[in-house]
Amino acid sequence: MKIRRHKVAASCTGLLFVLGCVAVGRVPVERTPANSSHRTWDQVVSAFTEEFFLINPDRASQAGRHEFDGRLPDWSREGMARSIERMRELQRTVIAVSDTDFTSEQKFQRQYLLAGLRADLYWREASESSFESIDFYRHSFEVFNLVYSEYASLEQRRVAVARFSRALVKACRQIRDNIRLPMAEELRAHSEQVVRGLVDFFSKDVRAVFGGVADAEFSESTGLAIEALEILADFFKSQKGKGTKSFALGEEKFRRMLAEVEGVTVPLLEIKRAGLDDLRRNQQNLKKWCDRFTPGRTVATCVREATSEKPDDVLRTAQAQLVELKNFIKKHAVVTIPSDEEVIVRETPSYLRWNTASLRSPGVYDRGLSSAYFIAPPDPAWPRDVQQKYLKSKWELLITSVHEIWPGHFLHMLHDNLRPPLLGRIFRAHSTVEGWAHYTEEMMVDLGLAGDDPRIHIAQIKWALLRNARMLSAIGLHTENWSREQSEEFFRTEAYANPGLAKQQSLRGVFDPGYLGYSLGKLMVLKLREDWTKSRGGQKAWRAFHDEFVSYGNAPVPLIRAFMLVEDSGSKLF
Repeated sequence: MKIRRHKVAASCTGLLFVLGCVAVGRVPVERTPANSSHRTWDQVVSAFTEEFFLINPDRASQAGRHEFDGRLPDWSREGMARSIERMRELQRTVIAVSDTDFTSEQKFQRQYLLAGLRADLYWREASESSFESIDFYRHSFEVFNLVYSEYASLEQRRVAVARFSRALVKACRQIRDNIRLPMAEELRAHSEQVVRGLVDFFSKDVRAVFGGVADAEFSESTGLAIEALEILADFFKSQKGKGTKSFALGEEKFRRMLAEVEGVTVPLLEIKRAGLDDLRRNQQNLKKWCDRFTPGRTVATCVREATSEKPDDVLRTAQAQLVELKNFIKKHAVVTIPSDEEVIVRETPSYLRWNTASLRSPGVYDRGLSSAYFIAPPDPAWPRDVQQKYLKSKWELLITSVHEIWPGHFLHMLHDNLRPPLLGRIFRAHSTVEGWAHYTEEMMVDLGLAGDDPRIHIAQIKWALLRNARMLSAIGLHTENWSREQSEEFFRTEAYANPGLAKQQSLRGVFDPGYLGYSLGKLMVLKLREDWTKSRGGQKAWRAFHDEFVSYGNAPVPLIRAFMLVEDSGSKLF
């Protein structure tokens, strides 16, 4: 990995990291030699990781520390209060460590830890999301690796799933006790959908995988888990018609989310203006390509025609696209591919189908295991014509494959695995994770992926518009009293989303206000690329920029910016 060395120019750069402004040195990462005298920081990080995993055994298991398999956090109110205090103690420990004699890599690690802790504490405490819906707990139910990843024998994984199933029974009771009534109706509906999806997953997927090795303990424990999940789903169902419309975070919590989770303290009005400007830019580019593809016809008609060609076999088509994309990256020297790892394309499990596509990777401690590229089928409850419209065209699927795999999330993850310690896989700033992946869509087209084919250009812009709509919808839903129906209409009219997708995206905005991070992150990456490459040869330096950017893991983009730029002179984030 290429590392550029610059002198330190310490500055706060407007970031509000833990307990005010922690000075950020504008230096890129330098690796600590194996025989470094800076053992104190290494010991702090090691102790931090172990304590963090004790507080969050679910995240330890997902990271590949399988001695934690089957364990869940204590989600009782007393247990959650204790976990918050333990997290604050970790925070105080990191703050107390002086970085005077640290290498630039260690300075960066310290800032990264503090940023990650600040974000984690926001979601645990300030957001109050653990009282509002299932979404706070949803990621802890991620048992795909236990079920499908061959990190151990089927029999060993069966034991882990049985242990998890029993933990889930207790967790369902604690979640029920934590939920405040009345619930917002949209959050209630989402919670019921997720839990019923888990019932389906345990009833079908889990039993299908372990049916040949199931014993009495496994059958009993998974049966109890399914029963507990059904009771929880019925609880959410029982609240139908009793809910409210008050799902919004509110402006104060939304601003805190941006500052504490993403490190962005730019005024909300400026963020909205940047989102609107990018929306209009994409709409103008879409019209340009539509004038070439369907001259004299409306943009809406053009988008329908350009995205009408659906693949006969979505999974097979996606798998072939991954080969094409990897070859393109190598041919055009887009970014370094650090390993030969590949992914397997699979249909999304039912409990994850609130998203159109996603990547599931093995834990960072698990080596030599395959990642899964999930693609969601349409909801079978939708009318047939809505289902057909929901399916991605061949060209939309290509852009999705860029985002999820080459050179989006999957390549970013491969670089994460190279950097010690494991911060990039423990703490992940959403606007960095999704901002990078979204940035790669437009970047790959700029480098020639689409050639002169209007359909690929239109597909790329269409999905960029969807992310613009997410950014503006998140602000509208959570700070401007938008209804979910207003959000749905915005997706349809401004981003040309089909009815099923518009409904899905507007609902996601209700429970996932952070989904503005796609466009917000992309805009910050684009501005950082502009500022970093202008003295290094412009587009000729893109590969060097990409390699250096991904070397910083998933730290907040403003923090990465502070370490990549020698002289920032107060330039804007986007």
